[in-house]
Amino acid sequence: TVSTLGPTINVRDQGGGDAPLVRADFAYTPRYGAFNVDATDPVKIGHLTLAPRLQYAIGTHLPLELTYPLGLGEGFAGLRFDNDRGDREAMASVESRYPIWGAVGVSLEVMTGDSRFGGSIIPDGRWLLGARGGIVADTPFGPVRFEYGGASGGQRALFIRLGYWF
Repeated sequence: TVSTLGPTINVRDQGGGDAPLVRADFAYTPRYGAFNVDATDPVKIGHLTLAPRLQYAIGTHLPLELTYPLGLGEGFAGLRFDNDRGDREAMASVESRYPIWGAVGVSLEVMTGDSRFGGSIIPDGRWLLGARGGIVADTPFGPVRFEYGGASGGQRALFIRLGYWF
């Protein structure tokens, strides 16, 4: 049998929405170790919301299904979900949202990041640049997003999210 030890930490703004400001996971097993953190701090300027985000992940001896895709759970603009995997990942982004009708708004997100196997603790390969934008809505069953984006490597992709991902 394989046992796992490790905490999950979520820091939430009790006055705001459901999204955590900081989420960190650490897991250790006799076969592999994994750590990731995702931090954001949204700022409202009138109706506009700006949300800078930093993500970092590192693991040792990870099985393929536990390696980190660039962008972690939110993906990276222009890449198909779960592309560009590695045992270390770093990304920075800024998303802007502006309401246009009730819970429906428009968004634009710019980002940079890299995901690699091995090397330094911060991926030092080719950092991609990306941007995506579209229509977003906050619904009772979670966020709904229809966005299109591109990355500096020439990749383009549609991003669709319906509700929360676990």
